[in-house]
Amino acid sequence: MPDPEPDDPSPSRAVDLVSKLSHKGFWTSTKGILGAAAAAAAVLTFLLRFWPSSEAACDANSASLSNPQVHTGTLESFLERTSTASDPTAGYDRDRLDDPVRWASVAVSVVGHKGKFLTVRWSMVHARTDQSGNLPDNRAAVEFKPPGCKTTAFREEVLLPPIPPGRPVYVTFDLVDESNERLPPEEVRTAVIRATSE
Repeated sequence: MPDPEPDDPSPSRAVDLVSKLSHKGFWTSTKGILGAAAAAAAVLTFLLRFWPSSEAACDANSASLSNPQVHTGTLESFLERTSTASDPTAGYDRDRLDDPVRWASVAVSVVGHKGKFLTVRWSMVHARTDQSGNLPDNRAAVEFKPPGCKTTAFREEVLLPPIPPGRPVYVTFDLVDESNERLPPEEVRTAVIRATSE
């Protein structure tokens, strides 16, 4: 018994099939109607497979990070600013919520890059050595995926750990793509900040 022919969803094969069946009165029977539907499905499968994707590239792709700032307040005020939970302070002791904290923020604006994952990263750097040393380095602040070609803009905020006494620092932000390549501008930084006791 010969092997069955492989399925071929090409439009030319479907058109040939329709033409042959029309000479045999195929379209007047239930079997014929079902066959016609199968032929139409084959053509549709072909078109969906090879039709140009609707995820077309954007005309322009750019990004910017700007206005890096350092904020002070309590842990409660930080959580209320940044959390999307209905009760952002749930699970925290009252004493902890009153602790003074600092956080850094940066304005993010992206044009294009539709459907690509981008990551805002942050680091703390010793101001005297320009090295992170034992401070947080290249931490992901947020990963996001621009939904379209228009501007995606937001402000991202990160909670900072205590700053070592006598070791002034600054916070840097950069933006990387899926390949971990930096997008220009390569880096922005806050003003130098010091331990609260200094």
